Formats: sequence, C-alpha cells, structure tokens
Amino acid sequence: MSRLMNFTTLAEGTKVFVAEGNWNEGANWAPAGAPAITDNVIIRANTTIPADCVALAAEITVEGTNTITIEDGGQLLHSTVAVYATMKKVVEPYEEAEGIDNYILLASPMQPTVFAEAVENLLPLPLWYENAPATFNVDFYKFDNSQEEEWVNLENIDEFQLANGEGYLYAHNWESPITLAFKDALMYSHEPKAISLDYNSGNANWAGWNLIGNPFPCNATVSNAADPAATFNYYKINAAGEFVTADGTVAPMEGIFALATEAGQEATFTRVVPGENSIAPTDGILNVNLMSNEAATRKGNSRIDMARLRFGHGNKLGKLNLFRSNATVFFPQDGKDYSVMYADAQGEMPLHFKTEKNGTYTLGFSTEDISFGYLHLIDNLTGNDVDLLATPSYTFDARTTDYASRFRLVFSANGSNGDDNFGFIDAAGNLVITDATAGATLQIIDVMGRVVRSRDASNASAISTNGMTAGVYMLRLINGTNVKTQKIVVK
Repeated sequence: MSRLMNFTTLAEGTKVFVAEGNWNEGANWAPAGAPAITDNVIIRANTTIPADCVALAAEITVEGTNTITIEDGGQLLHSTVAVYATMKKVVEPYEEAEGIDNYILLASPMQPTVFAEAVENLLPLPLWYENAPATFNVDFYKFDNSQEEEWVNLENIDEFQLANGEGYLYAHNWESPITLAFKDALMYSHEPKAISLDYNSGNANWAGWNLIGNPFPCNATVSNAADPAATFNYYKINAAGEFVTADGTVAPMEGIFALATEAGQEATFTRVVPGENSIAPTDGILNVNLMSNEAATRKGNSRIDMARLRFGHGNKLGKLNLFRSNATVFFPQDGKDYSVMYADAQGEMPLHFKTEKNGTYTLGFSTEDISFGYLHLIDNLTGNDVDLLATPSYTFDARTTDYASRFRLVFSANGSNGDDNFGFIDAAGNLVITDATAGATLQIIDVMGRVVRSRDASNASAISTNGMTAGVYMLRLINGTNVKTQKIVVK
C-alpha cells in the first residue's frame, strides 16, 4: 500500500519560524538563518525579539495562535499592513525627592489607537494588589500647547486612547521597574509617516511646541516634511530625567518635543534600515553644559541646562522651558532664545546666562566631530578670557541682578579631521608659507574673527608681521574649494 505525501512549497525569499525561541537564532528558521528585509516571513511558533535585536522582514504571516513578542530594546522592521504583536517598555520608578528622575516621553507603536486600560501596567494597579505600596502613583499626561496649563492629566480619563504618532509624559513610583506591554496591531514601518504639528501663536510660552512620538516599532529619523534633507532638531528626555537636544535617532516607543515655526508644518518619521539610511555624521558640534555647584552636592548629576553650537548646519532650536531650573544658558538671536544655534567655522557667538538664584555655577564644554585651533570663552562681567582648549570649563559666581549677556565665545574651527601646518613664524618674525600654490589666497584672522590681512599665496615669500598686535591668529589658506586653517602666535 502506498501513501500520498503532502509537501508545502515555499516561494523563493520566504523564511519560516519553526521552533519557539528568539528571532535572531538562525536554527529556529527554515531555511536556517534569520530573515533579511526582503524576505517574507511565516510565523509557526512563538517568537521573541530580544533587546538589541533588529528583526527584519517584508510581509509577515502569523499562523494559528502563535505570537510575536518584542522585548524592550528590540526592533521590528516590516512591511505588513497589520501584524499583531506584544511590544514591551521597561520604566524605572522615580523618587519624589529627585524631581523628574525617570520620567519618560512615551509613544505607542500600535495603529491607529490603543486604549490606555489595554496597555498592561500603564495605569495604577488596584490597592489589593500584592505588595502594593500605600502611596502608589502614576503620572500620565498629554501636552497641549493651546493653554497655559500645558499638561493634561490622563490618569482619571475614562476610555482614553493613545494615538499613534502622539507623545505622552509618564512616570510611576512603584518600588521596582514596571514593564509596560502594548498588545495590538503594530504600525507598519515600510512607508514614512507624517505627523501634523500644531502652531498656536496665541500662547507665547508654548507656541509651536508639540509632543509627538515615533510611530514605528523600530528606530526612526525625523525630518521636516517640507524639507526632508534638513536636520530636524528636537528634545528628548534622557535617563536622568533631563530634557536634552537631539537630532539623530528616535527609539521605538519614545516621544520627542518638536517645534513648528509656522502653521501647517509636519514632522516625517522614517524607519532606520541598518546599512541603508543610518544617521549621517554631523559636521561638528560644541556642547555647552551648565552645572550647578549646589546641585552637585545633592545629586550625582549636577547639569541643569545645556546648549549646542553646530557647525555646518543651518537649523536652530528654540529654548524649551518645561521643568525649567533656576538657571539657563542659551544663544540669543533676533530677540529669541535658542538651545541650538549654528555658526561658521570662524567668528564670535554671544552666549547668554540667566539665573533666578544667587550661587556658583560651572560651564563645561565638549566637542563632537570637530577640532578647534582657537576656542575662548570671554566673561564680559569680569573680563576673564578662558582658553577652553587648555581648560574646558569655567566656574563663576552669579547673581540674579547680572545682565544676561554675560559671555561670548570666540572660535576658529580646524574641521572634523584637522589640517597639517602650512606656515610658521621664522626667527625674524616673518610668516613663511610652506604650502604655497598658484592661485591660492592667504587670510590672517584675529580672535574676533576679522580678516586683518589678505594676500596672494602663490609663492613662499616671507610675510612681515610688523604692526600686528601680539596674540593668537588663525591662518586660512584658500585654493578654490580647498580650505586649510592653522593657528599661529605673533609675539
């Protein structure tokens, strides 16, 4: 007697998850090996996407009662219109005495909405819950830029739904971390998603600010829909509960504060595909961190505010004063305060400081992807001139009556990789150019960014420094699109 055997023929480029376990373990797949982003996937066993795993797929089919669980830190990039999964987020508890420590900006990866009550552990547990503290609290808010009391408490709103693309402020004081679990249809990440931004010009404090969120179950970039190539600046909350400026990757289930500068703008989220559209390096950033010496005695992290000076980008970001500390640092322009400002490679930038409490403060400076030939902080109140390349911090006493225009930065950037020296001062005090090239121009620039001398640099003849004030100067050698810079000292 013969028996007819049934075989299932899989289309080329199809992977089947056949053994319960982790997505990234190749032995759990047939054919063996985790899928690529072009592979269609069939799920025939419960699969877990662990932390730090970026799971890739095209179309996903889940058979029977099998499940997909994405642990905190895991990602899923897929093209299925609706694939059901559980996505988790671990939230550390806050302590009342520590202010906003461990607050997070939360976003839902589900489409289009999900009821708050359906998100496991999001809302307060009943008091009869085993070991529940007597004062168990949840802080759960949405942001409304149309009113003075900008935070709207959602904890006691019946049948509240979290909308995909929106952001929320969340914290709890449970005695240990809580794992939030969203269970529904994931937002598919194949197509970019545009989020409309509100601009309420009638509210001077919050006009244009929006709390939005990554709509995808994977990392995403965010750009201005009107100019996708432009860098889009925004605020995040870091692990210490501080608002920090950012312009890179938004993690899944993470919210951000984005600024609209006029009505009708949109922010577009686009998934980050490993090896394809990863974040391009910036052209260079100078970070300015404001620290309170008093705060350092009370908490491990003494930073209370920050600002960033970006080189090579044309975008800026206004100052966000939510959870504002008693002192701030910012860049002024046209009567407005900015946390992110851009600058040319050489020049001067005012750096303003305000305090509502007399005390001692420290400004700390650090760089990203840029080197400087000259970087000085000038204290307009005391006259101190600080060489930040030698000492990258400055401690000062401040009073509430001090003018805001306390500081200015004077700088000349070498570029991200620096340049070899092309000139020197000889024993006779003459400037000699060793890299003279036909058609090149030499500029000598003082610490204020002014070009004090300019001449043809087609040959290596000595250039007299007579009449130049002793001090530090920048040399700029220009040959078409090739520009080199170097620091010299005239004595």
